[in-house]
Amino acid sequence: MEDFGFVSKLFLLRHGETERKRKLPVLSDIGRTKLKAAAEDIRRLSENDHFCFFASSRERKAIETAFCIGDYLGEHNSELILTNKLLEHSAPWEVYKGLMEVIKESNRKHIVMVGHLEGINFLPKIIREEHFNIKDTPEDFGKDYGCGAYVDLITGNYERIGSNQ
Repeated sequence: MEDFGFVSKLFLLRHGETERKRKLPVLSDIGRTKLKAAAEDIRRLSENDHFCFFASSRERKAIETAFCIGDYLGEHNSELILTNKLLEHSAPWEVYKGLMEVIKESNRKHIVMVGHLEGINFLPKIIREEHFNIKDTPEDFGKDYGCGAYVDLITGNYERIGSNQ
């Protein structure tokens, strides 16, 4: 079993909703509004300790979501890690392995990972099974844009974040 190092709280978030009619989609006004709910949940669960570290895929909608959450949290100088391990069509286990690499390299207590539906749906289940032997985790955290899950990496507890609660 792998160690989480310095990281104690993990926030997994699906990218925000985009304007679909554009060639290069940007977050829509609705998408930005929904992200405020996720940012408030992150603020509450991190107990106002905003030392967040953002990991994202290389897609614009994920990067823009990470910056938007950072702005809402007041983390304008957060480090943004871009990794191919978190791309949209990566298998959940590949996303998990990429996330573990990011966690091992992090010197922050909290990580906010913005990704895509497949990774966000399955990561809480994989983490809770692999590290805490807990097998009752649902697989629907990323069904709505701008929503996801919080996983406490010390206890294995989880909670939904964003407007899909």
